[in-house]
Amino acid sequence: MRVTVAACVAAIVGVAGVAGCSDRRPPVAGVGQWILGKTELREAPGFCNPDAVTLCSNNGAVAIGDQAASVSLYFAGPDPDAKLVEIELVVRSCDPEPLARALIEKLGPPAVRRPPHLQWRSEGAFVAAQVPESHRRCLVHFVAPTDRDRIAELTAEAGTTSSPSPR
Repeated sequence: MRVTVAACVAAIVGVAGVAGCSDRRPPVAGVGQWILGKTELREAPGFCNPDAVTLCSNNGAVAIGDQAASVSLYFAGPDPDAKLVEIELVVRSCDPEPLARALIEKLGPPAVRRPPHLQWRSEGAFVAAQVPESHRRCLVHFVAPTDRDRIAELTAEAGTTSSPSPR
């Protein structure tokens, strides 16, 4: 399945309508039909490896920054009603500038910018992107805000000791 750039990036921010002329962006909720804390394992279309954290791969692709990204989904356990706790987008042979620009356009300025790391925090998700300067693999993680251990891992990778403060 392939989703257009506009649909994917709009879905990244949760597509909540914002009334008026507010600069406040809607909170990040997930990507496309996958919503952190709501999507259940039974809804995952790909191949899933049941474990304490169940990884589901082969979930199709979305486009971000005019580039295809494969989607991996992580669920809190092996039960069919386990909730989605992380969405990982992988862009191979990534062109970093359009990817970073698309993320910043939809999520706002990152709370942490330590190349190659960009990080955001909203009510619905912690977002960590690894965007190298050259054409290599880019990663974008959308993590449930309740998954403090995973957020700590990603903030440590960026060289920060604590997660960025909520916006």
